[in-house]
Amino acid sequence: EEELSKTLEKQVGIPVDIKLLDYMPTWLKLKALNGTLLLEREFMLRARLKFKARQELQDINTKLTRLKAAKHIQQAIEADKHPSRE
Repeated sequence: EEELSKTLEKQVGIPVDIKLLDYMPTWLKLKALNGTLLLEREFMLRARLKFKARQELQDINTKLTRLKAAKHIQQAIEADKHPSRE
């Protein structure tokens, strides 16, 4: 990554930051994939990567929703065990 960044910086004359999609958080993958396309060597690769990243994001959101629901259920159970004295 670093060597490629330096090589590209020399060629284009501006700072270049290279990151592998495999190691990016899902939100950053989508941001990168929705950016400006400079070169496409394998047709449809970008579409497949976007689809996979969107699926990952949907999975994360589903898990978060389930965790929030479980937390609310747990709070309701705890509140039922210890009713407030009003």
